[in-house]
Amino acid sequence: MGIILFLFLLVNNNRNTVVIFKENKVSERQRIINEELNKVKYEVNRIEGKEAFSFGFVTDSHYESGIGGLQQYFSLQSISKDIPMRFIVHGGDIINGYKKKGQSLKDLNKMKQILAYTHLPVYLVKGNHDDNSYYVRDTQESTTADMITEKEWKENVDDLSKNEIVTDEDNPLGAYYYKDINDVKVRVIVLDSNDVPVTTTNSGKPKYYGINKYAFSSQQLKWVATKALNFSSKNNSSEWQTIFISHVPLYASMSLPNDPPIVNSSVMDAIILAFKNGKGIDIPERTDEFRHDFMHLNYEKQGKMTVIGYLSGHTHAEKSQVINGINYITFLHALARPDGGPQRNTLMTAGAWSIVTINIEKRKIFITGFGAATNREYTY
Repeated sequence: MGIILFLFLLVNNNRNTVVIFKENKVSERQRIINEELNKVKYEVNRIEGKEAFSFGFVTDSHYESGIGGLQQYFSLQSISKDIPMRFIVHGGDIINGYKKKGQSLKDLNKMKQILAYTHLPVYLVKGNHDDNSYYVRDTQESTTADMITEKEWKENVDDLSKNEIVTDEDNPLGAYYYKDINDVKVRVIVLDSNDVPVTTTNSGKPKYYGINKYAFSSQQLKWVATKALNFSSKNNSSEWQTIFISHVPLYASMSLPNDPPIVNSSVMDAIILAFKNGKGIDIPERTDEFRHDFMHLNYEKQGKMTVIGYLSGHTHAEKSQVINGINYITFLHALARPDGGPQRNTLMTAGAWSIVTINIEKRKIFITGFGAATNREYTY
């Protein structure tokens, strides 16, 4: 828990810091932080219970050396004992990805150190800024070699999960995985919405830039369909519930204006719906560069399954929509600048993170917001 505020303070941009009082502004800020934390603690402890579990969700920190403003520290280690979180999710765009590769890797490593400061597992979602293609696209002398590779990403972030995740054995560098929470029978499935093929053109530049090209690869689709959504090894498999998380929302209607859809999002959507409804489905192959094989899926024997929701970052705003009986929910970015849309009337508008509490008995999703993030509630 402590790392969420620690992260919020570390990524806070000087230009976005609220100047509360010219005199004694540090102690006044501290007072506001403490008040906000007490509200979060009270709310989470009120809704936690035997049939509930909580985790932290922070997203889109966009850290970049020289911009992030590493000027403040505040540890919540002692306070986190009062909030029974299982883990923390960072919803993507942990770095801004607009520096030379060496510096961007240093930025990533610094954020890794910050996140490792907590003693909780941290599950990172790969965002469209995290491959450094933002720099490559907009810098004339750069090439594909200036992008952060899948191997470099994994080397920097994997140990944050404390080896508690299940990855794709056939694609060990894939940035998608799942985590089972056995006591409450919930599987958290993290998808990679930037699973874009890296193809270098004659100019030395990539054919596709992850900053504005999103996709699910054939291998990821196959893994989700046959491994992540296969509960045959579980006793009472019908009692299990799932949460999906990706950086870019699955539906374009939930994403940014003029944002391109995720390539193969319709296939991922069809797989999730067939799984949820306990149905069979034939998915025709795709033969272009974003190809995928023909898939015959049959979830009839497994039966209908419960999908808690689909969580995303990327939009820098709090949105929600129910589509085909599934809650699609997005979160405000960590910096919480005005581009995040409507925000709570608070002096803490320089940062935002949330605690997500799932009550599996009441079928409720409770989101408790810190700073500019708001409290929200959904039924699934």
